[in-house]
Amino acid sequence: MPDVKALLVAALYSAFVVVDRYFFRQRPTGSYTFVEEQVTEEVVADHVVGKHTVGVVPLSGQVARWVGIDFDLNIRKHPDLAEALKNFKPELGADGLPEPLAKAVRLTDGFARERTLLPLFEFSGYKGVHAWLFAPQGAEARKLRRGAKALVQKVRKALGPDAAKFKEIEVFPKQDALKPGARGNCMKMPLGFHLVTGLRSVFFTVEPYVGDFTLTTDEAQLGLLQRAAASDAGPALLCITDSQETTPEPTTATTPPPTALTTTPSVNLATLTEQAVEAAVEAVVAGGTRNDTGFKLFVALRDAGVDIVDTRSAAESYHSRVEKFGDHPYPIEDALASVESAYSRPPRPQAVETKTWQDNSKPAVEVYQLLLAELQPKATTMAKVEFLETTAQVVAASGVDRLLAKGLLDELRAVTDAFDADDQKLVMSRVAGLKKEAEDDRSAIEMLLDIGQRDELFHDDKKDAFAAVTHEGVRDVLRVGGPAHKRHLAWRFHLETGSAVGGTAIDSVCQVLAATAINRGPCIKLHKRFAVVDGAVWIALADEKRRAVRVTAEKWEVVGKPPILFELQPHQTAHPDPEGGGNLRELLAPFFNFAQPEDEALFEAWLVVAAVENIPRCAVIIKGAPGSAKSTTAKIGRSCIDPSAVDALNLGNADTAQTAQILSQHEVPVFDNINYLTKDQEPLFCVAITRGAYSTRELYTNGGAYIFRLGCAPILTGVNCPTEAADLLDRSVLVELERIPSDKRREESVIWREFEARRPRIFGAFLDVLVQTMRIHPSVELQSLPRMADWTRWAVAAAEAMGYERDLILSALRLNESSQVEAALEEPVSQALRKLMATRDRWSGTPADLYDKLTEVHGKPRYGDRWPAGPSPLSKRLRVLLPPLTAVGIDIVFTKANEERLVIISKSQAATKDSRSWAENYHGRR
Repeated sequence: MPDVKALLVAALYSAFVVVDRYFFRQRPTGSYTFVEEQVTEEVVADHVVGKHTVGVVPLSGQVARWVGIDFDLNIRKHPDLAEALKNFKPELGADGLPEPLAKAVRLTDGFARERTLLPLFEFSGYKGVHAWLFAPQGAEARKLRRGAKALVQKVRKALGPDAAKFKEIEVFPKQDALKPGARGNCMKMPLGFHLVTGLRSVFFTVEPYVGDFTLTTDEAQLGLLQRAAASDAGPALLCITDSQETTPEPTTATTPPPTALTTTPSVNLATLTEQAVEAAVEAVVAGGTRNDTGFKLFVALRDAGVDIVDTRSAAESYHSRVEKFGDHPYPIEDALASVESAYSRPPRPQAVETKTWQDNSKPAVEVYQLLLAELQPKATTMAKVEFLETTAQVVAASGVDRLLAKGLLDELRAVTDAFDADDQKLVMSRVAGLKKEAEDDRSAIEMLLDIGQRDELFHDDKKDAFAAVTHEGVRDVLRVGGPAHKRHLAWRFHLETGSAVGGTAIDSVCQVLAATAINRGPCIKLHKRFAVVDGAVWIALADEKRRAVRVTAEKWEVVGKPPILFELQPHQTAHPDPEGGGNLRELLAPFFNFAQPEDEALFEAWLVVAAVENIPRCAVIIKGAPGSAKSTTAKIGRSCIDPSAVDALNLGNADTAQTAQILSQHEVPVFDNINYLTKDQEPLFCVAITRGAYSTRELYTNGGAYIFRLGCAPILTGVNCPTEAADLLDRSVLVELERIPSDKRREESVIWREFEARRPRIFGAFLDVLVQTMRIHPSVELQSLPRMADWTRWAVAAAEAMGYERDLILSALRLNESSQVEAALEEPVSQALRKLMATRDRWSGTPADLYDKLTEVHGKPRYGDRWPAGPSPLSKRLRVLLPPLTAVGIDIVFTKANEERLVIISKSQAATKDSRSWAENYHGRR
């Protein structure tokens, strides 16, 4: 019977040992030390039984035999994930991993299998998972790395926010080739013990394991290894062409040392910085001193023109990657001190690199092969001319000079006889013109890229790209590729060159900047006017300096340079500088005309709570007879908290997507004089109130999607309530204004002049009340929770912060609850049902019987009265109306009897316990 362990050792040796002259041995700290000894099967056997832990390299020269992907979770930030990893059971497959890691494994497996690849997954024994892809016959390392990085980029993008939970996702090999005598970067061989945790690494399947043995046996591990090692990843990996990488692959076999860093017009500083850090890390791995190597790196970055702020970021990246090497501590303070020392001296002048046409020989050969493969016999002069035009365009696009282009065309002529002297003149003339255009465009694009990459590039939670642009000390957040961002790039280009740039070049650059922001930039959630971050409420002033107010339970303060929180909309206008110390109720009193003091208290509390954007915020519906100043009240209310150049909006015939767009662009939108909301608009308002989203097809695409974030606090005005939808009314505050007598009316211009004079004090008093509200809110308790419970607690706290008596605000909330019920029961079905039950205590029958009966009571449906079209729509409407009908003593039960659906309607003696006003259960603050 064969020795299974010996077979397993032999399979590990065959699959993973590419260079047998040396290996790396893991230290107890997790770092590796170089061992110049022959790698034998005995060395691998000792690794498997735990006598030592071996690290191996995947390539020899320019050829690699396997690719490894190391998924490491950030266990310092997420210690709970570390605990979950310690309890990993391989038989459970990906199901036994923490969710972010399980998701990454499934995505990697799915994307790999799309290319007929069979990845091998292994629990690393410490921070995460290793994925292995094999090329048994060997493949060019540069191409394998490119394919693996493209695979990783697809996984990163699909991970979405979960990508932030990974410390890093590394691809091995890290080099395209090894020079003679170079060692490369090692990766821990599978099935060994990790010396930091003492846990053994094991292979596992994506799905829970089913087999004849438990997965941890040598037989099962050998089976998984043999099956995966027989799969050739070489050709398949090279087919992954939809990579989102923006870092170009180096064209030489080795990365230049950090001291040889130079800048060229075709490579940006961010890419050069990344390459220099990579080279410095490799130098340390090869035995270099961390501090000395770091200082040389920072000097090279200084000489290349990298800003000291970016170099500090590079120092942090370098430190995190080399800290584990060496026998002594290497504090981050030492690395940053080296940066300061390097930048204390002026940059050294760099030698200008010259190139000859021979440097372009490789592109020329590729162009030649492409054209030769596509060449077809040209039967007509026009076809020949078209082919020559194509040839000229390809030659020009390849970047070769005219001498090489002529040699290329001469060779083509000799091979095909497709060219005569006149044809050749035509081609060379065309090449010269195209090359000049291409060079001009490349020059503008390179400069624009440099300008755009100086800004802070990032993306939001919808994967939209943004740039934080700083000009004269003021930072503004612009959507990459939007009109404002394009104007910014064009203006900066003009300032630096004195000339203009075409729209095509700007569009091309915006595509690259957007990709950089999405793939390389951090994810930052953006807000419109209000933001709640770390327990503080932030309010954008939207002034020219882009300041914001930070409000806590202790105080409010104006912050000159707030963090990146807001994407200001074009319609937003500035708040005045706030003046504290005023009384908000007294300052607002001249502008409001409410029918009842309870309505005034409720509306003012709503204004305060509108700033707490991380909770569902009620809509406010302002009713009143003509001449009751509904429009003015709504506009003044909005101007207090979210001033806008667009005072009021009218939905008109807006479809669903247009309504979603409007709701997504406004924090406190005002919809004035609304007669009714359509059945499609009502659900959107509910979603906006509860901070949801709406997805629609992206313009000019068939499959792309665009997401609107709809969180807002809308104001609606009308003579009557514009909705009868119970769900929307449950999420609304209903207040009423009384008609203004003719002897008390004032000109609107006078009202606004007085309001503008008071605005600084009103805004300051609003901030004072918000501070008090945040202080009171934690002590507000409700025995039973109503709909919009979060908003209610905040509203009670806000009313008390403004000095309203508790009985008054409780009365206001009870009245609002009654108003919601009355408004919901104004719709025709509930009115007909109440008429039906006015003379009886009980009714039962099928939905069809009920539809006929209610239609008889209602009368012939008229156009526009929204009468249901049949029994099924009637049943759906009644289910929506259950809460308000129960509140007025009508109970509805849907049941079945003898396989027949029945509706039972009965009158209750009193409202149920759940329908009793929750405000009666309010405990108060003390």
